[in-house]
Amino acid sequence: MALTKAEKITNIQAQIQQLENQRKKLLQQEKEAERKVRTKRLIERGALLESVIPDADTFTNDQIKTLLGKTIGTSYGAKILSEIKARAEAKPAEKPAEKPTMNGLPGNLPGRTSDTEDDGDASEDEGNDDMESG
Repeated sequence: MALTKAEKITNIQAQIQQLENQRKKLLQQEKEAERKVRTKRLIERGALLESVIPDADTFTNDQIKTLLGKTIGTSYGAKILSEIKARAEAKPAEKPAEKPTMNGLPGNLPGRTSDTEDDGDASEDEGNDDMESG
């Protein structure tokens, strides 16, 4: 039995509605996947901060923000960030393997020149003037 033009239009409108619903569902799934990736990243970075900052759980968010601003906001901190960014841009497909050290920090941080462990005193002198003046 042949469909009338009105029935064809109704069927096409139903198909359009189904496709629109599929599109909305796919967009919702995409947003959810992006949120999961962001949440995972935030949790991992928060855990990294807590592993590096002694008694980090006792600080307020404002105190952590101040600490980061006063350390990363220095010229030495900016230099380290630009070095990290330059390395990432030079090798975008390859993530550098982190070599753990006795203090729990990765051994391949900028400024580290050897694979030997040290107590950190020699490398901490560099850039302290910037942090004290900030």
